[in-house]
Amino acid sequence: ARGRFTLVATRANGCHAFAVYERAALGGGELRAVALHVLGVVEGRVASIDAFLDASLFPRFGLALTRPRP
Repeated sequence: ARGRFTLVATRANGCHAFAVYERAALGGGELRAVALHVLGVVEGRVASIDAFLDASLFPRFGLALTRPRP
């Protein structure tokens, strides 16, 4: 569904990455952490995307477990 996920640009271990947040199923007031997507870039192009479906990783990268809904 449109607007279900919000991506926040970040870095992980020196690589480009996105923190993925999901809105509450019932339209709650905040977004919750669900995944960290780390991009592998080769010669300026995205060569791979590794998805870590473990919200417990967020604090290690200075990311909040929840965000206010925009």
